[in-house]
Amino acid sequence: MRIRKIFENTFLKRDGLYFNLHHLKEYPSTSLLSPYPITSLGIGALWFSGFGQVFSRVLASVFCFVFAGCENTSQLGSLTVVSEGWLIRPGSPSKYLKRQLTQVAPDAISAADKEVFAAYEESGPSVWSTSWTSKLDFTGVAWDNAKAGTLIHPQFVVFASHFARRKGESLTFHDRAGRPVKRKIARRAMIHRIKDPDFTVAMLDQPVPPTVTHYPILPVGHDYRVLNGAPLLVTDKERKVHLFRINRVSRTGYEQIGARPALGHEYGSGLAERLEKGDSGHPAFVLVNGRLVLASTLKGGGWATTGPFFGGSKIQAALQQAIKRLAGSSTG
Repeated sequence: MRIRKIFENTFLKRDGLYFNLHHLKEYPSTSLLSPYPITSLGIGALWFSGFGQVFSRVLASVFCFVFAGCENTSQLGSLTVVSEGWLIRPGSPSKYLKRQLTQVAPDAISAADKEVFAAYEESGPSVWSTSWTSKLDFTGVAWDNAKAGTLIHPQFVVFASHFARRKGESLTFHDRAGRPVKRKIARRAMIHRIKDPDFTVAMLDQPVPPTVTHYPILPVGHDYRVLNGAPLLVTDKERKVHLFRINRVSRTGYEQIGARPALGHEYGSGLAERLEKGDSGHPAFVLVNGRLVLASTLKGGGWATTGPFFGGSKIQAALQQAIKRLAGSSTG
């Protein structure tokens, strides 16, 4: 079934002829001049232009399944979704996420090790930390204000609705060289305030450059309760990274994720810290193939916290609808 689905996503059948969809997208003006009828002469052309792509995609899926890797992402509407290879392989996805963390985090964490920046200027050049956090790309978070904004697209950010910036306010990101990248909020779409899921999508006045990242999210269609016990990298208004553990992922209504600070010894107690007032809306990530994947923008402080789960189908549908509405209003 999977091979058939890949084939159908690769070829378009029309009047007994198969057209390569990759060519249709890449060469829209000439693609219909190169159909591949299912004949002995057409099979060769079909293989080299299409089956090679199908075969490579099947092999890639097998490779992902066996080795839990693949840094590949795909586009789901306006959102970037991370590969599901690590989720469908034998074994625990939670253990995979733990191994990912141990590859970047030291055995013992000091207070300074949690800092994202060594020196920070809200609107000027900043210096990223040289600790283990330097292995992670935090350029897609606007750290210039306690009301953090997190990029899910080069032109769209998410906030906690009860702690969001207003239309016309600016955000400052910093690229990997520490250079500030400033943008303004052109318009917003609130997805409930206080009540779940408590997040707002905002459209920037223009996209950020490629030197500033935006974060993929998790694919829908999985029972994410398997992530219970997995590490969650949580950020705060002081531009620090803390280790929490996922303790629940709800599947009813707007999906939510819950987490508590990790007090276990395996990563060092220095990574555990409770959240405080003003930390709401800061992003929380899981680590997949060394890449930060946005799991939530948490709300609430203390020793336990919850937030919208961006791997949920209802949450993603709300995101897509908000982005479409905001983008449409900019051209209307």
